[in-house]
Amino acid sequence: MRRTKKEEFVNHINTEIFNGEKILQRIQNLQEYHDNYGDGMANFGYRPRHNYDPEELVALTNDLTLWERRVSEILKCYFGKKNKDVLDEFVLSVPRYWVNFKSSGLSCTNRNLTTLRSILDRIDFLKPVNDVKPVVEGQARGLENKPYKVFISHSGEDKSFVNELVKLLEFLGVDSPNKLLCSSIKGYQIPTSEDFAEYIMKQFYEYNLFVIIVHSRNYYSSTYSLNEMGAAWVLKTDFFSFLVKGFEFKDMDGVINNRTISVKVDQDDADARLDELKDKLVPLFEQTGFNSTRWETLRDEFLSKVNDLPDMGVKESNEVFSSCYLPMFDRIFTLVDMTNYPHWTFYWAMAGSSKISFQTYRNLEELSELLKRINYHKGYEQYNCLLKNLALLISDYIDLCEEHIEQVGDDEFTIDRFYKKIPYNSDYSILLHEYDEYCYLICDMTLELTRLLNLLLERIREKVPDYHIEDGVFIIDTVDRVKTEYQNNEKTNTPYPGLRCFVRERSTRNYCYSKTDNLNFIRMKNC
Repeated sequence: MRRTKKEEFVNHINTEIFNGEKILQRIQNLQEYHDNYGDGMANFGYRPRHNYDPEELVALTNDLTLWERRVSEILKCYFGKKNKDVLDEFVLSVPRYWVNFKSSGLSCTNRNLTTLRSILDRIDFLKPVNDVKPVVEGQARGLENKPYKVFISHSGEDKSFVNELVKLLEFLGVDSPNKLLCSSIKGYQIPTSEDFAEYIMKQFYEYNLFVIIVHSRNYYSSTYSLNEMGAAWVLKTDFFSFLVKGFEFKDMDGVINNRTISVKVDQDDADARLDELKDKLVPLFEQTGFNSTRWETLRDEFLSKVNDLPDMGVKESNEVFSSCYLPMFDRIFTLVDMTNYPHWTFYWAMAGSSKISFQTYRNLEELSELLKRINYHKGYEQYNCLLKNLALLISDYIDLCEEHIEQVGDDEFTIDRFYKKIPYNSDYSILLHEYDEYCYLICDMTLELTRLLNLLLERIREKVPDYHIEDGVFIIDTVDRVKTEYQNNEKTNTPYPGLRCFVRERSTRNYCYSKTDNLNFIRMKNC
């Protein structure tokens, strides 16, 4: 029985409903704990921040995001990206802004699942994309009758490897644009007029796709690549995997991770694995008169050439660090105003005036948002951890400032002297003490920020010795330099432990303004 485009769509949505329900169950099973503040962004007082296992939270966030994006592309493919009335019913969530991951996750996922069920209930009344003609009996092409096509899912950074692979596929009969889709090889690319994501998803509907995945560190740094891999899995597409030289099975991180369907080009069994690929493709593309001797020659030449390519991990290390990380670091140091850093930190935290310009404070807020959006790359764990730690510290720092910040003059903020606000206040001395401790904490957090920035700068210069060398290091006016640097035993990839732990541990730093080990004087306004 033939399957129409609508029936295929319904089948895909039912599959995604099933996948969404599994994610919903994982969110439901999240166990909250309160023994520490975890990310240092806890709300103090009567509304504590909700904390969950960090590893499970990251895994759930990634899976939820991938699921939502995959469903979104399926909807766009069927209804067209201009059909906003339908598409807007399915909402892409932003988990990084959720105060309580469990409650927000349950709400958002339930809402989207309800949307998908509603779309299925109304499918006969909803119009598919305008440029797709309705399928009528006699014209419908079932899955079994669709033409076969090979799609090479890869990173553009691995073009040299893929170019050799395409030569091998051409010998197997995969030698025309209607048989092969490869975005980086001329003659097999996506038409310039087509939207990339929408075009890729259309291929899953219109062809029996045989997906070849080229696994590398570059591949796992690409959101598009990971979405393609996820689509191949969820749509039950036949696939075959290559692992480039230097990329190990243990490095595979995704829905497809199976040695039995992978060619690791620098292993002894690579030739036998390639023979398996040949045996799969030759019948699909009806190759006749196949020359086995010539195949063996081309197969061995392919393995020799791809193993002689420069180590893609080394290439990535140079290119990604230069193209992705260094511009990020430049932006960070611009937003903290490295040139004027000694002055603004002094007048804000150390001078007793507690003055900070609107622009400087807005830059810190912008930095906090920037650090939430960073795309981390595998192989850079040291920098990734430091950036995540900086994101935590900046977020805590802003939350702390927001507790008692107020405008003064036309372009400055200051710390509200809240102990003076209540006339004839019998608790004046208590409030004054809280005010003092609050200001001391601002000072100590400013010192900690300076230490972490200096550590990040030190790690960058280990790779690029002359990076911002003319700017020296981060200091604060009138403060001894040693106070703004971590001690050797503190120079880890996550030196800042979160606000609550920092309050307890600050006395172990080489300098601190207060040794108070509690946060009773803080009442965070925002979750």
